[in-house]
Amino acid sequence: MCTNLTNVTIPDGVTNIFSYAFSYCTSLTSITIPSSVTFFGAYVFSNCTGLKNAVLLNASAFSGRSNSSGSSLFQGCTSLTNVTLPDGMEWLAPNMFEGCNSLKSVAIPSGVTRIYTAFIRCRGLTSITIPSSVTYLGNSVFHRCTGLKSATVSTTYSENNNMFAECTGLTSVNLPGNNAKLLSGAFEDCTGLTSVTIPEGYTNIGEGAFMGCTNLTRVTIPASVTSIDSSAFGDCVRLTDVYYGGSKAQWSAIVVDNRAAGNRYLVDAAVHFDSGSPAET
Repeated sequence: MCTNLTNVTIPDGVTNIFSYAFSYCTSLTSITIPSSVTFFGAYVFSNCTGLKNAVLLNASAFSGRSNSSGSSLFQGCTSLTNVTLPDGMEWLAPNMFEGCNSLKSVAIPSGVTRIYTAFIRCRGLTSITIPSSVTYLGNSVFHRCTGLKSATVSTTYSENNNMFAECTGLTSVNLPGNNAKLLSGAFEDCTGLTSVTIPEGYTNIGEGAFMGCTNLTRVTIPASVTSIDSSAFGDCVRLTDVYYGGSKAQWSAIVVDNRAAGNRYLVDAAVHFDSGSPAET
């Protein structure tokens, strides 16, 4: 714990930087990782609260089948505002930027295929675009990013339970049209959402997907949806209008799990079909 260390030069030729190497070096303000580094241990720069700029030059530390390199790499670096990620990296490590509250945006390289729980509690993050190359988003990947206002997901994804849970500032989200299921708790407690459009192609809205979205007033649901799980719209107390892409008969055929009246606000909402007319009551 070198709290007075303000600058460090990592020589080219270093290949491994092991766990906690610079953890709690609170006076360190910038770091450039040379291209020779191919492996990071866990928590290498964690809680370097003065760190503002980080440049990673070698993608191979974040490539291959394993995700063991770089876990919690910058966790708790609360002053980090600029990070440069190398082209060619394949994944972002678990908790890589957790709690980096000054990080407002991150350019995710287009070749990245997996994003683990990289951005939990990045409260300063205001927008994010997930490139189409990504096929895996870890559970809770943007959990409690309370400053996040807009998100664009351009990919088919998996394992995205609680993806944007408690992103209370989120007002706009664009989802891909080629996913089958909106998984559990995906937008739970996103109190800034007032309307949501679920693209054609989704067949299921998972348990608690929009639970606690207390300002949600309208939702657009495609005709491809065949089931809506328990409390998918639980506590959506302002939900009044559903815009449905199919017919009244198709809407009636959707299996809605309303145990303990968990979807009562959805069930009680006015349903509008293609003609724009509300459902008969």
